[in-house]
Amino acid sequence: MYKQTEWQDRVTQYEDRYRVTANMDGTYTHEEVTGEVLQVGTPQNQTNFNNAENGIQDVTMAMQILAWANFHKRRHDAEHEAMVDAELLGELHEVVLTNSQRYPFNSSLDAPHTIALTQTRRNLFYSVEVEVLESDGQVGEIIISGKALNGLKIAYTGSGSSVKLAVRIKGGMT
Repeated sequence: MYKQTEWQDRVTQYEDRYRVTANMDGTYTHEEVTGEVLQVGTPQNQTNFNNAENGIQDVTMAMQILAWANFHKRRHDAEHEAMVDAELLGELHEVVLTNSQRYPFNSSLDAPHTIALTQTRRNLFYSVEVEVLESDGQVGEIIISGKALNGLKIAYTGSGSSVKLAVRIKGGMT
């Protein structure tokens, strides 16, 4: 713990009074004439100056620790917020699936579209909600397969040659 130095000025009867003596070599010697010392004052010495230096160093280190802790807290809060968003709001993907074969066949089933998740999940207990945005024919059933922590595969069974979907992934973060 820092022990503050209580600094006091040196106070004398006469301020800025000197006796000047001529030296034999042509130089002068100035001798302070203080009169009575009214207040001794705090010594300006190594002990007092090092005490101040140590206090400054302690405050600097404390500020660096606080800045580091604040940075990591903000990073943790941002990661937690992103996890909550992924858990509750989910992430939204817009995909277009195509079928190059004629009914009753569907090439979408042979080569399902892969959706890479923006956030890697911690488990596979996430939900996939799908909404058809556009279609130029029958959509049929939407097939979700190959669920992984970082993605999934999606296809459709209908005869339409193109289907545009909104796919929302929620959960899997806890």
